[in-house]
Amino acid sequence: MKLLTYAEKYRKNRLFGFHLQRLKIMNIAVNTNEDIVKIDFSGDFIRFSDDTELKSLYSLLAKQKYSKIIAADSGVGKWDSSLLVILFDLGKYAQANNLIFDYSYMNKGVKGLTDLAFSVDRKPTPANSVKLPFLAAVGDWGLNVIGSTKRGFGFLKDVCDSVFRFFRFKAVMRGVDFLFALEDCGYKAVSIVSLISFMVGLILAFVGAVQLQMFGAEVYVAALVAIGMTRIMGAVMAGIIMAGRT
Repeated sequence: MKLLTYAEKYRKNRLFGFHLQRLKIMNIAVNTNEDIVKIDFSGDFIRFSDDTELKSLYSLLAKQKYSKIIAADSGVGKWDSSLLVILFDLGKYAQANNLIFDYSYMNKGVKGLTDLAFSVDRKPTPANSVKLPFLAAVGDWGLNVIGSTKRGFGFLKDVCDSVFRFFRFKAVMRGVDFLFALEDCGYKAVSIVSLISFMVGLILAFVGAVQLQMFGAEVYVAALVAIGMTRIMGAVMAGIIMAGRT
């Protein structure tokens, strides 16, 4: 039985290196044989996004108790990740319902990427915590502290080595990477710097005005904000923004 037929075309501007592309009709044909469901894919699966047709596929699978789902390539032409998403969802459906999902009849590229998708453990099993005796727990804590300290000093050593290499003009950094970092910390950071400066200045003015009001010295709020932003907060914000942008 042919369950669904889906076709779409997309057009892109030739000016940007794209062209009008005509796609073959996307076909998903479902054949049932007792407790086995075979799903044949054919056509070009490019940007397939028809959830209504997929819901009809799953509703068909839910009508009867099956033991195996087979996904087969019956002439798939061009394809993108939308086909992989369909196969991945079918595999998850099969796992949830204790069914066998066989996609070995798909082409080599689709099969390889599907294998990769199912091989990744997205929810790793948490390590079993064993309650140790008091002395063993203290020793384990001490070893963890020593290890963390070593890693911290190792990081500081790597940073110092990098700084020394930079001043000796032996830094391992391409010129284009330096220009990209300079661009990110330059004019591209004007908007975020302006926003942060405005907010921090507003906070300083609000806090300072409350305190200076007690002495009738609200006139010095502007000087407080200017000196505080220039001498202290400007350097702090520059360091934070530089660390975040790089």
